[in-house]
Amino acid sequence: MRRRFLLTLFPLMLATPLAAQRPAGPWALVFSAARESFRGASSDTTTVPGTTVAVYPASRIATEIGVSRRFGAWEVALAGGYASGDLRASTDRLVLDDRTTSMNRYRGALLVGRRLMALREASLRFMIGPVVDHWTTTGLGDRTTLGGRVGLALRIPLGPVELENRALFGLGPSPFNRRDLPPEAKIVSLRSWSVGVALRVAL
Repeated sequence: MRRRFLLTLFPLMLATPLAAQRPAGPWALVFSAARESFRGASSDTTTVPGTTVAVYPASRIATEIGVSRRFGAWEVALAGGYASGDLRASTDRLVLDDRTTSMNRYRGALLVGRRLMALREASLRFMIGPVVDHWTTTGLGDRTTLGGRVGLALRIPLGPVELENRALFGLGPSPFNRRDLPPEAKIVSLRSWSVGVALRVAL
């Protein structure tokens, strides 16, 4: 009787850790948060004569929520995001945040990913996709832009969820309208660097 009980129990004990290693379903709900820094947007030499002053969004925490679908080594994700922050001006020697001017961003994004390699249970993935950003800036009006981002993600399974460490580079048009800036100001592309985490929950 004891032997029969142990023979019955052993497969169940073995199946428990194996079940935890089963791949999640193709659909997942994705929550992400990242520290985002910017460069570009606009510059001029009239604010401080003889010195180039760059004006762009201040660094901030950006959040997104979306859904993804896996197709073998590939996957596609759709997400909506929000990031609020101030306006920043900088020179070679000084950085100043204007806390009286809010510069908020609403985002719609498509992200395509491809598994590059497996690192035991973890995997390294390449990610690329377009973004549509709507910027609202106090006193400078609104602007909608189309840009893109590219980067890498290290994904680690943690039971029923997956943790993802992301590093992304973004490039897009300036969030400022030409008509809202002084005639001497120069419009340049907006560059962004984003480092953060994402939590994936299987559906």
